[in-house]
Amino acid sequence: MTKIKIGIVAVVMLVSNLVFAQSLEDARKLINYQRYATAVETLEKMVAANPANADVQYWLGQAFIEWSNADKAKEVYRKAL
Repeated sequence: MTKIKIGIVAVVMLVSNLVFAQSLEDARKLINYQRYATAVETLEKMVAANPANADVQYWLGQAFIEWSNADKAKEVYRKAL
């Protein structure tokens, strides 16, 4: 029974990581397509879900920089540190 529970937990963690990675890739594409508001919204949700993820913090700052909002980018980077 314990092996089944461990297996289920492992599968759930794997799927959640894949979804998270896909969301980050989607946000990066939005930045490249100059859809900054949508990228920021997506990335802010990801930061709220996992504030310790440095990649998401970085891309959120980059989205603000591309969106000509350097002050907000600085704020994001300061919180990340």
